[in-house]
Amino acid sequence: MRRRRWDRDEGLTLVEVMVSLAIFSIMMAAVATLLIFGLRSMFDASTANSVQAQQQNALTAMSRLIRFIDHPNSGPTPAPAIVSATPDSLAFFTWGATGTIDRQPTKALLCVADEGLVEITWPPELSDEGIPQPGYVDTSVPACSDATGNRRILVPVSREGEPALAFTYWRSRTDADDEGDGPIEVVPAGALTTEQISLINAIEVTISDTRLTIPSEQSIALVNTR
Repeated sequence: MRRRRWDRDEGLTLVEVMVSLAIFSIMMAAVATLLIFGLRSMFDASTANSVQAQQQNALTAMSRLIRFIDHPNSGPTPAPAIVSATPDSLAFFTWGATGTIDRQPTKALLCVADEGLVEITWPPELSDEGIPQPGYVDTSVPACSDATGNRRILVPVSREGEPALAFTYWRSRTDADDEGDGPIEVVPAGALTTEQISLINAIEVTISDTRLTIPSEQSIALVNTR
C-alpha cells in the first residue's frame, strides 16, 4: 500500500511549471505596467502643478511691472514709456519695480532667453548724492540672451518643456473707429510703431508651455496712459 501511494505521487510536470511561470509573468507585467503608469501620471501631475505655479508667480511679477509703466522724464510731452513692444517681448520704464532704489523708475525687459522666461531690469544711474541723473533715458533694447542687467528667471527651461511668452496690446475705441463696443487690438507688424504705442492702455500677457495644455493669461490695465 505504501509503495502504491508513492507511485501515484508524481508531482508537477514540466508543462505545468512552464504554464504557471507564463501566467505569473503576465500578471507581474500587468502589475508593473499599472505601477509605472500610475507613477508617471503622478509625476506629470506634479510637474504640471509646479509649472502652473511658476507661471502664476511670473504673471504676478510681470503684472506689477506692466501696470505702473510710466516714463521717468516729467514734462508736458514726455517720451513714450514703452521703448519696444513686439508679440513676444516688451521693454519699458516702470515705477513698479523693487530693488535697492526705492520709488525710482526702472527700465525693464520681459522676454524668453535660452534659460527660460526672464525679467531683466536696469535701475537709474545715481549721482554721488544719490539723486537719479536727469534724462537718463536709455532707450536701447538689447537682445534677450545678451542683456546684462539684473536678470531674474521667472519660468525656467527644463528637459520636459520650455515656456513661451506672448503679448497682446489693446487701445480704447475712438470716434474714428467703426461702430462697436469694447477695446481694439493693436496688431504689430513685427514691432509696434511709436504712434501705436502711444495708444495702448492695456496689455494681455500669455505664458504657454509644452508641458501644459492650457496657457496662463492675464489682462493688465495700465495706470498711466503715457
